Amino acid sequence: MTTATARRTAVRRAAAVLAVSAVLGAAAAPVASAATTPPPATPLPSGLFGTTDPAYDGVWRQSLALLAQDTAGLKPAGKAVDWLTAQQCADGAFPSYRADVSGACAAKLPRDSNATAAAVQALTATGGAEPSVTKAVGWL
Repeated sequence: MTTATARRTAVRRAAAVLAVSAVLGAAAAPVASAATTPPPATPLPSGLFGTTDPAYDGVWRQSLALLAQDTAGLKPAGKAVDWLTAQQCADGAFPSYRADVSGACAAKLPRDSNATAAAVQALTATGGAEPSVTKAVGWL
């Protein structure tokens, strides 16, 4: 088995574990009706999965969605992968979410090790983002 094949197998297994964790976590969470969930204050960015405010989980949920698609054998939309890579800070870390990606990450913006680890897995699985993955692994 080549190193690349072993890495993809490990990523797929990790994705399956994450997907099961997400399903179990969702089953344990209270169900909120769409009628009672307020819409986000600002329009959601193009390419972002989900319909709720991404302030605390944007990178995390995007990574899980990309991993789930890869595990199911689907090729994620380019704009979905681009949204994720645009969230990365120059130091390699990923915050939970940053609304304005046109500039550098603010010095006080908290970097999130969980979001960064999930992004590494998702970007490795989808391929083509090796520089982002290398920077993120360096930060971790």
